Amino acid sequence: MIKLKVNSCDGIYDSLDVRLTKACDNRCKFCIEKDGLESLGKSDIDKMIKSTIESGKRDVLVLGGEPLLFPELALDYIKGVRNHVDTIYLTTSLPKSITSGEGLERFKTIVSLLDGINISIHHYLDAVNNSVLDSKNPHNRIAFLEEMLKWDEFADKARICCNLINGFIDSKISIDMFVSRLSEIGAKHIKLNELQNVDVDTYISFEEVYKIKMKSPFAYGCQTDISDIFKEFNTRITLKRSCFCTKDLSISKASFGDLIKCIQKRIMPKSSGSTLKVLYENGDVYNGWQKSESI
Repeated sequence: MIKLKVNSCDGIYDSLDVRLTKACDNRCKFCIEKDGLESLGKSDIDKMIKSTIESGKRDVLVLGGEPLLFPELALDYIKGVRNHVDTIYLTTSLPKSITSGEGLERFKTIVSLLDGINISIHHYLDAVNNSVLDSKNPHNRIAFLEEMLKWDEFADKARICCNLINGFIDSKISIDMFVSRLSEIGAKHIKLNELQNVDVDTYISFEEVYKIKMKSPFAYGCQTDISDIFKEFNTRITLKRSCFCTKDLSISKASFGDLIKCIQKRIMPKSSGSTLKVLYENGDVYNGWQKSESI
């Protein structure tokens, strides 16, 4: 019997995603929020804190936009909910606003209050990384990351997330170079992501690049520890895979295991307790991420 609830799409996360702001200093073509709700105005931090507590969710992921574009708002929110939840994670591409002065001091305080921080870095060269992000405020993010990784608390909490993108990180050589460079500067955990809901020309398959066969991500789990493939590096490596549910069928066909799981999901009762809720910057909470046309 194939185990259910191994992927995020199975509703295993009883958590609260928090869009602290719609604003972002990048214009990533692959951004999952590009078709999301338009800005709902200024971030109402007091209402957001109240809504977080009232939601009853114990696990919080702070997102954007770019949540650290306004580090003072991020810090106020995290301080406000810290004693009311079990875990707080934050995802950022390290904007210029946190690299010096008060912004840097606030960032260090934020890190001290987090359980983990996801860092979006999509190339081992700063100039190319800024190009991938289509950054409005390009700067030396990798150089800044290297400095931060010298701080043990940050290094222990940081997971570096890299999207596999055709034309950038898209070959065994470029993946190996990315892992080598990030390991060299002190990264303890690297997560490689196959893109979802993108066209065939953009998508890169890790299996195809490395000429290996892995179990179906839908049936057996879309997050896989692949550290054994990179044994020469003292770094944990995780792969987030796409499946037939998230990309064109011409790229990935469903397996027999996927069919069995689909049947199981149809006949087994859905869990009523595990639901993803999303808190927006105006303090309103929705069941899942909303599209622009849904309001």
